[in-house]
Parts: sequence; structure tokens; C-alpha cells
Amino acid sequence: MLVLDTDVFTLVQYGSSEEYARLVARLAGTDPDDVAVTILSSEEQTRGWLAQVAKAKTAENVSAAYACWSTTAAAVS
Repeated sequence: MLVLDTDVFTLVQYGSSEEYARLVARLAGTDPDDVAVTILSSEEQTRGWLAQVAKAKTAENVSAAYACWSTTAAAVS
């Protein structure tokens, strides 16, 4: 079982950096069912997106923040 912390989980979500490429190489051959994210990582990201919702000044920015939060929620479920 591999547990990804928030920083590593964020790399997975954005998937375009050099660090992401190294992570993918390291996880090659790992059963996806053996990779997990802690509830703390989920909470940290949820709090971050909700803070973005609270700061948003336009409906477009609110919608974008909720969309990102939704993507995060789907990734951890």
C-alpha cells in the first residue's frame, strides 16, 4: 500500500511537471488499488478550494473554484 500525502497527490492531479514524470516512473507497475490518499489530504484540498470560493469576486471565479473542488472530490472517492 502506498499512501500519497497532499503534495504528492497534488502532483498527480496536475500531472505535467518533471516531478510528476518521476512519480509516474516510480509507480509504474503498482496496482492502482494499492495507492491511497489520506482523509487529511482530502480535507486540506477541500479547505483550500472553499477558501478560493470565499475569495471569489465573480460568478465565474466561484464556478471555477467549485469545479476544481468537484474534481478533487472525484479523485479521492
